[in-house]
Amino acid sequence: MLPNRRKKPSQACGKMQGFMLVEVLVSILIFALGLVAIVALQARTMATTGDVQYRAEAMHLANAYIGEIWAASPTFAAAAAYGTDGGGRYDDFSGKVQELPGAAAPTVTIVQGTAAADGTPAGDIPITSFLVTVNIQWTGPDGVTHTYSQTSTIGRNPGP
Repeated sequence: MLPNRRKKPSQACGKMQGFMLVEVLVSILIFALGLVAIVALQARTMATTGDVQYRAEAMHLANAYIGEIWAASPTFAAAAAYGTDGGGRYDDFSGKVQELPGAAAPTVTIVQGTAAADGTPAGDIPITSFLVTVNIQWTGPDGVTHTYSQTSTIGRNPGP
């Protein structure tokens, strides 16, 4: 009979003892790094969602205020009551803006017959119209200051 040349299991794996344990530890490390990355991504997503929510709210507030001016003010003199120094209507708007975190008082500029607040004349805006610019500024929970600005031309075309 031939001698049994098979080695005992302990002799066959003598050089590789503990290798499977190292493989398991490396795979656990890779899995843990993946989990940490997913948690970090989730935290960043939550912060971005908050920023988007505040920006959308600022857009809505500015758009609603300009819509209110548009609906109630057929003339420049009537629209002037909605400006930063206008009084009650501006105070209501400013109170709504203050609900944003770290919000500063909004500015509302109303300029007649010009294309920009700096007074640059524009040939395509009729003199019976006026330009309304609303600026809203707030500081998010992350400490970053954000600004939203919306400009609209309000008025009617006097016709030929």
